Amino acid sequence: LVIKPGNDGPGGGGTTNNPEVQKIALKGSIVEKDKVLIEVNNTKVDTYDVVFELTVYNENKEIVRVFEETVHAVSPKKITYYVVDTTAVLQSNYTYDIKVKEEIKKDASKIFNDKITQQNNKTSDAIEVELRNKSNEMIDSVQIAIVYYNAKEVVSYTSQFISDFPANAAILETVYIPTDETGNTIKFDNHEVIITAYNHEK
Repeated sequence: LVIKPGNDGPGGGGTTNNPEVQKIALKGSIVEKDKVLIEVNNTKVDTYDVVFELTVYNENKEIVRVFEETVHAVSPKKITYYVVDTTAVLQSNYTYDIKVKEEIKKDASKIFNDKITQQNNKTSDAIEVELRNKSNEMIDSVQIAIVYYNAKEVVSYTSQFISDFPANAAILETVYIPTDETGNTIKFDNHEVIITAYNHEK
């Protein structure tokens, strides 16, 4: 699969090697054969919601479909992930590009990414994640995102949401490991848990 650079969005796609260039950078990779995993790298100093477009082209360079998605509460100087399920349209001889469509600066008082602590434990078929809300506020939305690696390559991704997480509370969530086409859990040698927590702006 050929990945076309997407540098024409308002915030720019692709990646940057210059830490002084503040932007939202996107990078895509195929996982589980039919999903596009988007790496969202916020090199800015504020938290943003990031609206991006993923465009799929067929072998004749005709647009097959345009996906528009939003990644919420991307912390400054942090990388997070989002997956787009392209099962119905993406084929091995197709190409895609990604670009930032809109960057929405967030009210810092509504972001709680650094107020949630987590510990996780791998079992035979799941990742058990214990979360603690160390703020004094109820949090509207918490996302647990897990990126799975094998030999340092991303092989899969899962996410799970929690609504209305009480102040100063703890919760244990079970996130099941993805399975392959044979029904067995995927092979991976490392994983990363990323927590995103925010209140909706009224």
